[in-house]
Amino acid sequence: MEASLNEYIDKLVMVFDEVRRILKQTGTLWLNIGDCYATGTQAARKQSKNPGVGANNGEAQNSVPRLGHPDGCKTKDMIGVPWMLAFALRRSGWYLRQDIIWQKPNAMPESVKDRCVKSHEYIFLLSKAEKYYIDYDALREPANTGVRENEFFHRKVLVDVPGVKHRQFRGSGRNQDGNRTKRDVWSICVEPGYEGHHAVFPLQLPRQCIMLGCPKDGIVFDPFMGVATTAIAAIMEHRHFVGCELNPEYYKSGIKRIKEIKRNPTFNFG
Repeated sequence: MEASLNEYIDKLVMVFDEVRRILKQTGTLWLNIGDCYATGTQAARKQSKNPGVGANNGEAQNSVPRLGHPDGCKTKDMIGVPWMLAFALRRSGWYLRQDIIWQKPNAMPESVKDRCVKSHEYIFLLSKAEKYYIDYDALREPANTGVRENEFFHRKVLVDVPGVKHRQFRGSGRNQDGNRTKRDVWSICVEPGYEGHHAVFPLQLPRQCIMLGCPKDGIVFDPFMGVATTAIAAIMEHRHFVGCELNPEYYKSGIKRIKEIKRNPTFNFG
């Protein structure tokens, strides 16, 4: 709801400057943000009936927002908000380590005929320091390399590649347990909202970030808590949690949601 896109980016940088200040030296920041398109109008700024407390669009998690005419953009341009913010955070002192694609198998269709339907968002991994905590064993996934079971990382393997006979490379991309380090495309279905908060990301999204970036009994901080999805993921993985939320209704819903989850006898604590 800021007056300009640059102001929006600047405010987010200010927020994450404070996050970096309180973050442990070996800590990481996992940032999910979607993109926008330029429309040449200011309609997007009028969508919310309650400015400053989140989208009221029932399909907010799946929709592709439109945003006026930011400087340097033509009508119908993709603006590149995620990368604008990522580069701004890098300039402010963060280490920009990786872009992860959140692919949505059940993304909502769009009535577009001049481009593909949007079905992904970015997750950026940033760190406070050059060296940081990361548990790459936490989310190892089954390897599917098409090589024989007895061929492992440190053996030379001959493979047939179209046009290149007997191409040789070192390693089969798998370890001796038949698994591999997690890749940077995460396929996670979108989940429904909770009590009026429609932009709720799926529980598995913060859960994977927490498993990778926070040790057991560590502290997870979410400056945009919403209805406590990240808090629940932290509890499930035996981490402590601190959160901030401006919207009092979302805050109440989040506390209620945490209590409901804890009372559920089928709740899985890691």
